[in-house]
Amino acid sequence: MQMRRILLQATLVLAISALGMSCKEDAAGTQDEYLPEGKRLLTGRVKDSRGVPIAEAEVMVTREEVEPGGAVLVERARTEKFGAFRLYLDEPACRYIKITHPSFWESGWKPLDRDESGDYQPVEIRLVMSGALDGAITSRGQPLIEEEVRISCGDKFDLVTMTGSEGQYRFASLPPGPCSIELFRDNFGVTVETEIGERCNTRKNIELGRLSSVRGFVTGWKPENTVLVTVLIGPGRGRAGNDGAYSIHNLPSGTHDVEVETWVPQGSLCGRSEIVYSGTIEVPPSSEISKDIVLKPPNSRELPEEVRERNKLLLHGKCGRPGRPPCPKRK
Repeated sequence: MQMRRILLQATLVLAISALGMSCKEDAAGTQDEYLPEGKRLLTGRVKDSRGVPIAEAEVMVTREEVEPGGAVLVERARTEKFGAFRLYLDEPACRYIKITHPSFWESGWKPLDRDESGDYQPVEIRLVMSGALDGAITSRGQPLIEEEVRISCGDKFDLVTMTGSEGQYRFASLPPGPCSIELFRDNFGVTVETEIGERCNTRKNIELGRLSSVRGFVTGWKPENTVLVTVLIGPGRGRAGNDGAYSIHNLPSGTHDVEVETWVPQGSLCGRSEIVYSGTIEVPPSSEISKDIVLKPPNSRELPEEVRERNKLLLHGKCGRPGRPPCPKRK
């Protein structure tokens, strides 16, 4: 009887071990079957700037042949309560990912990394909370009412709002970091730099100052048969007269690029333009300053190399004409 009991126990142990091995094999088989053929698994986590997981964030991925700005979505997912997400992506590889959440500033499109076997590397993306900006705008102590205020934060963010009955303005959802506030009205204007903080409201009261003007004379070398000389200072431009006199008004204060461009007609509709001066000027606020300009040949060594290269393109008609690409701007 005891021998039968021992044999029964041994049989039971063997059966349980076999069942366990079968379960592991089944689990592995299920896992292999769960990843469909031609799919790649992408995993990751989304956290805030302090490392706290963010739940219910939206995860978006684009195809590899699409530029991030084109944003043709391949897959979407939402993070669970610990900030984790999983996506099964088609081939060819999806290369850009973006995370959004109503309480945070979006991540922007970021490239996905893959290892040598083509599998996606796990990603961790951190989001920052939006900031806000408000204040009042006055001119000579009086509030500016129903005036347009513009704010720029980086290359791709631009917002406009209107001042209220007491000159107050507010921007509610801004990306943390440096921003520029601009307001122009008649011959008054201002550009103010400010820093937007995460999770906080920044206050900036602004007193509008009078814009500046620059005037002077253009002399020196000019191409033969030149009919037009244009002076460009920052956002402003003005034509030099027959005596070389020019004037440019409504310039904000700061350091501005200065260029002089000449234009020579060639036929009834065509012409050749060349840059024959390149430099900078410091414009103080609320001022009238004088700057005389001496022109140089378009291939002069006194001109920056990038300007000389641009002049070559202009000379051969490879840019800046109808049907041709625009000429490269100064860096």
